[in-house]
Amino acid sequence: MVHSSLEVSMISFRFFPRDEDPSWGGEWESEVPLSALRNSNFVFDYFYADVLIGDGENDILLSDPVVSVVDFVLMLGLLRHEVSRLGASIVMTSMTKKYVFATKQGGDVELSYSFSPVVSCVSADDIERAPVVAARAALDVLYGAREELRSNPFLAGLVDMVRVG
Repeated sequence: MVHSSLEVSMISFRFFPRDEDPSWGGEWESEVPLSALRNSNFVFDYFYADVLIGDGENDILLSDPVVSVVDFVLMLGLLRHEVSRLGASIVMTSMTKKYVFATKQGGDVELSYSFSPVVSCVSADDIERAPVVAARAALDVLYGAREELRSNPFLAGLVDMVRVG
């Protein structure tokens, strides 16, 4: 498969809020203002979701009650960095240790998952873009659920953070 630098990313991410997580609901109030939540709150405490990864051919579902949208985005940022630097990476969710394993082979990257039998092959360019694509999807679902999260400085810098690693 030939990939050009102008090719639109084939990898995609969708986040589906977990019904049992009250932080998505309008009636829920955190102990601190949403604008003051820190990265650890977003990784360990709030906004858990199911994640649907699209690799251009398959939809891979990570359905786990304790994976936050931000944890997943940060995990992809680390994966991108390690694949770029080392040619391989294994990254895990913070709480349940579900993992994605990536190996660069030429201009492609093979991805395997502890939570699916699917093995994906995407371009190295897709892996470079993946954290930003996921961060934008995460912010869309977060801001759609809780408009007041737009004033959170950590979330405001999330796309830039994963872009530069």
